[in-house]
Amino acid sequence: MAGYSLERVAGTSQFGLFNTLSYPHYASIIFTDSIPLFAVIFKALSGILPDTFQYFGIYGIISYILQGVFAFTLLRKFIKNKYYAMAGTIFFIISPYMLQRMFAHTALAGNFIILMAMSIFAYREKYKNRPIKKILLWSLLLGLASTIHLYYVPMVVIIMFSAFIVEFIENKKTIKSSIIAFTVSCLLALMLIFLLGGFSSENEHANIGDLGNFTINLNTFINPQGYSRILQNLNTATEGEGEGFGYLGVGILLMLVISVILIIKNNNKKEILEKIKNPNTIFILLCTTISIIIAMGTSIKLNSHIICNIPYPSFIIKILEIFRASGRFIWIACYCIFFGSIYTVYKYESKKIFNIIITICLLLQIFDLRSALINKFEYTKTNTYEQNAEEFKKALGNCEHIICLEFNSLGSSEYFELAYIASKNDCTINNFYFAREIKNAIKTRKRISKKYAK
Repeated sequence: MAGYSLERVAGTSQFGLFNTLSYPHYASIIFTDSIPLFAVIFKALSGILPDTFQYFGIYGIISYILQGVFAFTLLRKFIKNKYYAMAGTIFFIISPYMLQRMFAHTALAGNFIILMAMSIFAYREKYKNRPIKKILLWSLLLGLASTIHLYYVPMVVIIMFSAFIVEFIENKKTIKSSIIAFTVSCLLALMLIFLLGGFSSENEHANIGDLGNFTINLNTFINPQGYSRILQNLNTATEGEGEGFGYLGVGILLMLVISVILIIKNNNKKEILEKIKNPNTIFILLCTTISIIIAMGTSIKLNSHIICNIPYPSFIIKILEIFRASGRFIWIACYCIFFGSIYTVYKYESKKIFNIIITICLLLQIFDLRSALINKFEYTKTNTYEQNAEEFKKALGNCEHIICLEFNSLGSSEYFELAYIASKNDCTINNFYFAREIKNAIKTRKRISKKYAK
């Protein structure tokens, strides 16, 4: 799908624009969940690739490899035993959030970006006296995030902001390099988004509402939403809370409980307060707190109840509307909990006891998520739309355009099939399942629909 989307790119420096799926209006590859970085790379290679080609599988395996690499990198910094670090890495590799998103909102399965950002902070001594390296690392990461999925841009910014706060606490002289790194990385991200057509006037998007629907419930960490063989699903207050999926898994939940018990058992109140002042702890708490606040959106919900609405000022609402599926930000907190619980148990327990605990927790985690893992594997074996495409080819004849009337509402899978049929027959279509609807395209469809309704 993404390869076809870039077939007729507008004659402009914004090489991410195309008009084959919203004809005659231009849309950006950013809003098709097609992983812009891969779309551009494989479009450049289209001359040597077969007509039918997909890169989601390539992206998927790379995402899982990098998830493991950066999870191990992060854990190895604090866990000196490499075998224990490898065991802890498995929790991250079978992440429920990657599992949920892979081959659904595939671009969003790139959770390794979050772990990369956390790793940059963890190894901050590497650029302690090298501000250029610091600027380069954060700029490259934010640039990468902007070409994978836009939601990763603010996620990286949250982690980067938390990192800079902690660095400032450690050494106030870092403020200059932090401001420069923040500015340069944001400018690079904005430039890449511009080149991909994200700010095009042709690509003005309609306000699709639903702010406050796609958020977290306070039960998110223990609500499996169908991903557990052990725990039952809990009630939700709004139907869009699948976007705020933050289930930790039974193994991590047990690890978290054990870590809390160990902290209380081995420290008095004063010692706990002292440990909270540790830079690494401050970083984890900052990232977790900010991500939870943003993930809650405009209301606080518990089970089927909306406890209260948060009266944010209008300018905050406008920012939140850009990233209306704010529940996704909970992933930062989840990975902080993954790391924090594993490291805490390692820190307070003997090697023998830690070995037993992590083995039990890991086996529980795998068992708990086993059905979800199997279902995802089976999902990847489903057929394409090839058969329907051949049938439509006969019916379409020499047709150049396929028109969707405004009153014919299609689901996302039906739009994907229609777009596939169009691509196989070298046709354009006037509607697709975009992350953000295009205002001018809506107006055109309504005008056409009005004509046919008569």
